[in-house]
Amino acid sequence: MFDFIDELKELKNNAVGYRYINYGGKLVIVQGYKDILFFDDTIVTLKLKTGELSVLGTKLVVTEFSTNSIKIVGNISKIEVEGIKDEDK
Repeated sequence: MFDFIDELKELKNNAVGYRYINYGGKLVIVQGYKDILFFDDTIVTLKLKTGELSVLGTKLVVTEFSTNSIKIVGNISKIEVEGIKDEDK
């Protein structure tokens, strides 16, 4: 059985330092981001330990955030990760 809390606890062991979960293109939770670089209703770009993660779609809204996790809802069409080296994956 999938345990969301256990999955988030494993974030510490993730060499890249981030994790995201996409719930059917309607909700994304990102753990381990460092900063919000840009956001509007079509894109949310987050700074990672190394690189960036962008959530693309329409009607995007940041509904919750803390120092290391963020919840984005809307019509999510794509998630892009840039700047991650192969040895970091």
